[in-house]
Amino acid sequence: MRPTRWLDSLRHLVRGKDNAPLGWRSDSGATAMEYGIIAGLLAITIVVGAQISGNGLNRMFQVIGTTMSNATDSATARN
Repeated sequence: MRPTRWLDSLRHLVRGKDNAPLGWRSDSGATAMEYGIIAGLLAITIVVGAQISGNGLNRMFQVIGTTMSNATDSATARN
């Protein structure tokens, strides 16, 4: 073995595959987990927001429908 290969092998043993010291872990999995949590929270926020605004829209259209129905009934009763 040439000295450089021997040193490379020793560095590989001490530092690990990703060139980080042994005992340290890669953060790539943690980053993916954080993005997953953020995506989940956004999805929950969107669903809750859609339900709240949907209920408000439903009430608004019920009022409009009732008002139009009353106006139609009163117009028909006059004739």
